[in-house]
Amino acid sequence: MSIERKIFEGETKQKAVDKGLKVLGVKISDVEVVVLEEGSSSFLGLFNKPFKVELKLLAAEGAESGGAGEEVKDAPVAEAEPEKPKEPAVDGDYRLSLIEDALYIVVTSPQGAGRPVKPDKIFDDLKKAGLKQYESEPIRQAASPTYYGTPIKICSPTSIPATFKLQRDCNIRIIIDKSKMTVSAICDPPFNGGEEISVAKLQMALSANNVKVAPDYKAINKMVNSKTYNEPVIVASGKPPIAGEDGYIKWYFETESKKIEIEIDDQGNVDYHKILKINTVNANEMIGEKIDPVSGVDGFNVFNEPIKAKAPKLAKMVKGKNVEITTDGYFFQSLISGQLIIKNDVPSVMPLFEVKGDVDYSTGNIEFNGSVIVHGTVLDGFSVKSEGNIEIKKTVNAAILEAKGNVILVGGFIGKEAGSIKAGGKIGAKFIQGGVIYSDDEVIVENNIMHSNVTSGRQVVVKGKKAAIVGGRIFASEYVEAQTIGAPAGTKTQIDVGVDILKEQEIVRIDSEISQTADYIQKIMISIDTLNNLKFKNPQKFSDAQEQILQKSIATKETLAAKQAELNEQKTMLCNEIVSSQKGKVVALNSFFPGVFITIRKHFKYDIKDNVKCSAIGISDGDIRILPI
Repeated sequence: MSIERKIFEGETKQKAVDKGLKVLGVKISDVEVVVLEEGSSSFLGLFNKPFKVELKLLAAEGAESGGAGEEVKDAPVAEAEPEKPKEPAVDGDYRLSLIEDALYIVVTSPQGAGRPVKPDKIFDDLKKAGLKQYESEPIRQAASPTYYGTPIKICSPTSIPATFKLQRDCNIRIIIDKSKMTVSAICDPPFNGGEEISVAKLQMALSANNVKVAPDYKAINKMVNSKTYNEPVIVASGKPPIAGEDGYIKWYFETESKKIEIEIDDQGNVDYHKILKINTVNANEMIGEKIDPVSGVDGFNVFNEPIKAKAPKLAKMVKGKNVEITTDGYFFQSLISGQLIIKNDVPSVMPLFEVKGDVDYSTGNIEFNGSVIVHGTVLDGFSVKSEGNIEIKKTVNAAILEAKGNVILVGGFIGKEAGSIKAGGKIGAKFIQGGVIYSDDEVIVENNIMHSNVTSGRQVVVKGKKAAIVGGRIFASEYVEAQTIGAPAGTKTQIDVGVDILKEQEIVRIDSEISQTADYIQKIMISIDTLNNLKFKNPQKFSDAQEQILQKSIATKETLAAKQAELNEQKTMLCNEIVSSQKGKVVALNSFFPGVFITIRKHFKYDIKDNVKCSAIGISDGDIRILPI
């Protein structure tokens, strides 16, 4: 058994011995004390050198040196010694002192698992303190264990600048972001025993910068306890406002298809009323109601200045034909029985006009302020124009169809070169061959679209078993889908997606209105300037009527300026929505054939050179790619 020996330090020999006895849990009679290093004190106590003593347990030594031939008796089993407390981890440190105008350094040793002082840290600290001329080798010497506690001269008097400060407290810098919503603190470390970071110092720094909100004491305490230096820490924050909810119109009828599914009955017919969400209402039936907005919650910045939540928008109730708003201003009510058409949140109820046969020379062209149902067909060259929906039971040839609502072609459309369809709502057809097709909403086809020019404000979907798009040009703001796109023969087929034509059309309209408003403002300004000049030159002759005209002109100008600002805001919002749009995808559930050329968001182009099976073409990682369905 080895003899247990331990070394302890203290300011005096007695303190070193007492420390050892306490750690070992023994009395002075149980140990032998050996002084390894005599301690000493120096000027002002700055460079004290501790006593080092070694304590050797006498009981352990006696037990090991039992004499030969002695009878060894069973010794009582000793109780397990209590676990000795671990020595706390204390990093090494250093101190600088001026003695007779020369600069000395003393490095102290680490305790327990503490880390020693690195010379590079001392060099960096001296540089930050403004001391450039010093002896580096003595510093390296002082930082070695052999010289711990020994004062060593590192700088002569002539090398110390007048601006050098021997000691410096930590310095807290407060940074407030541009939005005034967060406060960060960066603490420069103290130098040579200066005051460390503290909660009180952080509180004083926040107060000095006029921060009015409650500090984040959890972050502050963590910063203080871990002595976080040279790193920004968010120590206070404002409260952002919470946006409210805009008002809206709640419709009592389903107006949008959540999923397009074409169902064919036993007779081979498709219920396009169900697909296109065509609703009929009775007289005096309630159509929808206005839901009031929900106010937001105001916030505040770090200076406790209020930040108003954006005011939510009220839902505007605009009635269409044959619809009234109830006296309380909250409900839409139908005045007649007919087909309900809702466009841009404006409801209209259209009366129904039926043609039992064909639209031909016996009926002439039809133009009706409601919905039209034709139980036959529309012959070449004839037109049907409707303020509501148009529904035609048989195949239509090169006719012209225009509806502010939906268009349903149960038998399909052979447009040839002269035929066209234009709908403010959706278009549903068994098939489309040739012609020009335009819909503000969806175009839904059962069988195929062949050699046609089709434009949709949302999506073009060919959904039946033989669903195909062959030839022509398809333009959809969001999405195109079919079983096959193109043909084995390499028929040229152009597909464009990802550009919101409705928003672009709205921007054109807004630009025109902005231009007109600017012209009105310019004309009014000329009138205002003329009246102001007359008033300035001869105020006595400036009549009350002229003053009224002047004030009215100023008020009109302010109204127009507010309108112009609102239009510009609308335009900016639409432009941002177009730029940030992630829409634009083309799907072939079976196959893309060569000859198909796809453009997404005007700039991304893809030319199909080989058959591509069961895939989608879209944007991924900033480029146009083949994607899984």
